Amino acid sequence: MRRTDEANTEERRRQIVEAALRSFNRYGLHGASNSVICKEAGVSPGHLYYYFENREALIRDVFAHLWAGGQGYLDSLVHTPHGLSLYLDLLDPPPKFRQPDEAENRMAFVLEILAEVSRNPAVAKVHKAHRKVFLAKLKQMVEAAKARSELVEGADVETVVYAVDMIAAARDVNLAAMRHDQAAYLRNTRKLLKGLVKMPG
Repeated sequence: MRRTDEANTEERRRQIVEAALRSFNRYGLHGASNSVICKEAGVSPGHLYYYFENREALIRDVFAHLWAGGQGYLDSLVHTPHGLSLYLDLLDPPPKFRQPDEAENRMAFVLEILAEVSRNPAVAKVHKAHRKVFLAKLKQMVEAAKARSELVEGADVETVVYAVDMIAAARDVNLAAMRHDQAAYLRNTRKLLKGLVKMPG
């Protein structure tokens, strides 16, 4: 295949993945049929299988697409002062969450994936692999914070990783459910982490 053809194929795959994410967010993982996704992407249903072996392959690529977008952000936080506070949106005033509509799209799909994990071994395997990478990245962030003296004296890395992971998961669920109270979150999360992480300011 010529290089131009390869580039066109990858671009078309990306467009379908992004269309699938929008469709999954709008109709749910099972509500978004292949025909719905194809209509959103502007391709014929038969054409979908030229780019993806099956529906699970498409779901895997949507998951990987989201992870790739978030991975660069996590990498940058490793080297950013108070990266943990940034990751948990604990700055005052808090930064806007990523890009417009990204939080809603990402969180809704993540909740769908978590539900699917319990009944689909293939999806569970993909989720487990990404989760392993995520936790390693989070540990890097915490170790970097410790090296910058941003952890409270005596706080161990594993405990901070667990606390940050649990708090971020709860925040994400609340964001997806549109019941997130940023003021209450900021106030109470700072209290929860008082014995582990030094807050800026």
